[in-house]
Amino acid sequence: MSVSWAATGRTDTFSATLVDPFTLEDVRPVELDWASTSVTYDYEGDCLAGASIALEDGADYRIGGRQHMVRIRDYVLLPDGTAHDLVLGTFFCDFSQGRSLHGREVRTLDGYSCLYRMHRDVLRDDFWRPQGYNVSQAVRDLAEADGGRLAFEPSANVERCFGRDIWFDAGEGKLEAAQEMAGWVGCELYPAPDGTVAMRARPDPATESPTYTFEDGAACVRKAGIDWGTNRSDLVNRVIYVYTDGDSTQTAVSDLPAWHPMSFENVGYHATRREVMSEEPEGGLQAACDADLAASSVEQNDLTFEAVLVPTVRVGDVVGYRNAADYTEPLDLVGQVVQMDVRALVPGAMTTYKIRVSRWC
Repeated sequence: MSVSWAATGRTDTFSATLVDPFTLEDVRPVELDWASTSVTYDYEGDCLAGASIALEDGADYRIGGRQHMVRIRDYVLLPDGTAHDLVLGTFFCDFSQGRSLHGREVRTLDGYSCLYRMHRDVLRDDFWRPQGYNVSQAVRDLAEADGGRLAFEPSANVERCFGRDIWFDAGEGKLEAAQEMAGWVGCELYPAPDGTVAMRARPDPATESPTYTFEDGAACVRKAGIDWGTNRSDLVNRVIYVYTDGDSTQTAVSDLPAWHPMSFENVGYHATRREVMSEEPEGGLQAACDADLAASSVEQNDLTFEAVLVPTVRVGDVVGYRNAADYTEPLDLVGQVVQMDVRALVPGAMTTYKIRVSRWC
């Protein structure tokens, strides 16, 4: 049974520290204006996590002119003794804006997850690795080239090697190159709360069991009301894959069958995406093209609702949602958390969740 994180008497104790950007160790506490500080998570964003950090009067994120990361924590305690020491994130910071009034200064920082280190950087030189080189090691080569740290979750594929020489041109984004290589082995990079870049198997919302369920009942964790959205305008009905090994070129084309609601015959136009592959997909080019079209032609439904911050739920997780009151019929579904917006770090830390529906129960 899910823990009732909205139980009456829940307490949230927030704290923040300055963090050395290279060792990732706490350096010293820093005082924040919690009601004016917010944290956001976007599974489809470049850095996946960000923050708007309001410094208290006199506080600074620099020591001797050297910038530090800011690590934000929330110690959640329930009346029954259940506790969770939650690290909301460790963020690189840039000064955003400030306001001075009667000798008191409030400054706001824009915070970015540890992926920002690679997101802001590009390859200084061509990045080349030979056939047979370990893919996860190549990802590590990029992630740790300029002070970052990379960790592999148990689910990460760390065994596969490149089937051919790989090449990224100087000037290409480091994060894009690292994410692309991780994707070749079914993985993704995401920011661990402590500031480490982590590599894990990409979650499969269609098959994974929920890690938590938002549901009706006593001490319900969610507020009434839901909003709906769809990606109908982004669907495609044709996918083209092109793979070249330098000597020959293969092309695979996949079209939706005429009976499909989004097919050319039903909508009257081709909505096409073309992908050029630098590594041949496992299972072959046509199979990968077919799978891509199957995933890209299915309408996605997103639902948005408000609930207290659940310490065990991360963006990208698969969760359940049950609501018998707000829709025209009872809802019981499973989906992936694609966005979380903690608008203010105050007791309860009310959060706006966006879930992408993967299956109906």
